[in-house]
Amino acid sequence: MVEELVELIRDGRRLSILDVGGHSGLIADFLPEDETFILDIQPFEGPNCTQGDGAWLPFEDDSFDLVVSVDTLEHIPPDRRARFLQEQLRTSKDYVLLTAPFEDENIALAEQIVNDFFIRKVGRPNHSLEEHFASGLPGLDETLSFFDQSGLQHLEIPNGYLYNWLVMMIALLEIQALPDSEEPAAMINRFYNQNLYVSDNRPPCYRTVILASKQHSLDRDFIISKYEKVEGDDQVGTNLKLANLLLNLKLVEPRIAALKDELEEQTEWALKLRNELEKKDAYINKLQREFEERTEWALRLREEIEDKDRRIVELRDEFDERTEWAKTVDYELRKKLEERMEWVLKLQQESDERGRRIVELQDELEEQKTWALGLRDRLKERTEWALELKDDHEKRKEHFEKLQEEFEERTKWALQLQNEAAEKDRRILSLRDELEVQTQWALQLLEELEQKDGYLKRLQSEFEERTQWALQLNEELTRIRQSWYYRLFGKLEIRG
Repeated sequence: MVEELVELIRDGRRLSILDVGGHSGLIADFLPEDETFILDIQPFEGPNCTQGDGAWLPFEDDSFDLVVSVDTLEHIPPDRRARFLQEQLRTSKDYVLLTAPFEDENIALAEQIVNDFFIRKVGRPNHSLEEHFASGLPGLDETLSFFDQSGLQHLEIPNGYLYNWLVMMIALLEIQALPDSEEPAAMINRFYNQNLYVSDNRPPCYRTVILASKQHSLDRDFIISKYEKVEGDDQVGTNLKLANLLLNLKLVEPRIAALKDELEEQTEWALKLRNELEKKDAYINKLQREFEERTEWALRLREEIEDKDRRIVELRDEFDERTEWAKTVDYELRKKLEERMEWVLKLQQESDERGRRIVELQDELEEQKTWALGLRDRLKERTEWALELKDDHEKRKEHFEKLQEEFEERTKWALQLQNEAAEKDRRILSLRDELEVQTQWALQLLEELEQKDGYLKRLQSEFEERTQWALQLNEELTRIRQSWYYRLFGKLEIRG
């Protein structure tokens, strides 16, 4: 009925519609061309779905062309119903479509009958009807007065002929008690839509549909005329058809039970097969994870080997640099040592010459002393001159001692350089030995990596075999689904 009313008011437009309390999402099936949004207090998932309270809609003013609520107002606590209606008016640009059962003694009696029948079939009260009893159904006059006070044009259409509604509710409860009741329930609903709906919008009714508009003057007579009672409606014949359908469904109940037992056996076997497949899948996943871990380990090992190779190259370059440096230092040390030795020999020759000169001077002094015995004045002069020579000799002797000490220090420094050069040679030999050990270790790592690669190839081969085996199991499961009992179950029909 919501679909029919929308078609009457859409005026060729694609509408944006909010369904408040439309948890099932059926409105999108009836209005696929429109942009539909759903809000419900219960958590659910789907496109354009929002969880929220209908009395506090999380939308801006005039957000939708039409705001709909189907069988929702009666579940709102009485003190919040006015707020619920105000929110629908606030968020709608134009139309509000409201359907609900309103307070009436016949409706209350019909709901009590259905609830009692539900308790006998299920063993507990119906939750939705219990909410009706707890909060009480809303008043129709009070609701219409709200639209009048808000200045909205509105019209009311009865929906759900009460006698049809009562029989339908009992029929659906009876069908839902059967195993695999989804298809029989769908058949009952198709029967209702094809045979009863055409005369369903008349009093006494279970619910009332209220259509209100902010902007348009509704053509009340035209819209209501679409739902007037069809002349010549044979309610008794229709109810007999419904009773016959229920009887036929009752007769096939034993056959459905037998098929259910067989289906349970096959289902149990299929579940065992599925468990086995899940175990195999888990084992395959485990192998895959192990393969990935081994691959990561091999990559890390390869990186370590590459690092070692780079370190070996660096050590080799450093060794070559140290060798060249040692050769350079050794050549320079030898050259400096030769220069020092030449300088020392030159000093020694100079010292020898000075010693000979001193001896000659001493001999000459002795001769002068003999010659100066007779020449005292001259002797005095010669004596003074000899003293000056003696002072000069002392100075030269002190200078020679200093040179000799410096020569000894230079000799010690040359020996230290020679020892340092020997230590460098030993370090170079040690580095060469370490390089050989590192090279041997790198060769061992390379051999181990080749072994790991072979193992990974064997794992990959085993993984491909397991995958082929899983595909064969899947084909076998497909053949099972195409077997005779699945085809028999697919051909099962409920005849009316």
